[in-house]
Amino acid sequence: MAIFAISFRVKDTGNRQERWQSMVDKIREIASKSWDETTSFFIIEANRTAGSLADAIYFETEMAASDTLLVVNLSTKVYAKHGEIKYPNTLDSLMSSR
Repeated sequence: MAIFAISFRVKDTGNRQERWQSMVDKIREIASKSWDETTSFFIIEANRTAGSLADAIYFETEMAASDTLLVVNLSTKVYAKHGEIKYPNTLDSLMSSR
């Protein structure tokens, strides 16, 4: 089991609420434990890798390519991302500095 931080942004287009809810439902389904008191941010425990968790949220929900998803494994120095990342070099630089 590992601990993950998950953050996402659902772009304000189309079926925004349905996309957001499908992502929340998938995260809750995967998590054995979760904390989700803030909007679009979760800390969960799951038996996955960052990549497989991000893929499940991206491919098994209504998430659009214009939405943004970041999954960080807090137990290791691994992270995964999907969707529209405006500043990927900044994100990669910060994550590699951990």
